[in-house]
Amino acid sequence: MSDQITIAREVLELVDTIRDGLEHLEKRMAEGHFEDTEYLFTDILMASTAIFRASQPFITENDQEIMDRLKEKLLMALDGMSANYEQKKLSVARMDLQFVLIPAYQVWQAEIHKCLSPWLE
Repeated sequence: MSDQITIAREVLELVDTIRDGLEHLEKRMAEGHFEDTEYLFTDILMASTAIFRASQPFITENDQEIMDRLKEKLLMALDGMSANYEQKKLSVARMDLQFVLIPAYQVWQAEIHKCLSPWLE
């Protein structure tokens, strides 16, 4: 049981760290930096994939449907940002980050906290 508590705690810490990374990404893009933020976005993608896998055992059957829906929305936003990087579209990336990716992440983040927090109590 203590291993599960440790995993849940670490997942939630990483979830919050990704949020910080998205905010930093937004700031750097607002300053006109785009190509040099690609490494950070790649780290966000890798961390998100790790979280999706690590959190799955903690999602109850009751929460599975909503988590799947929120994850799908988040994945679509991440895919859109990946395309923006590939096509070097700074202005579109900034708008997508601000109005699509970060809001999708915030909703998903709140829900993953609801699902994993009971494991820490």
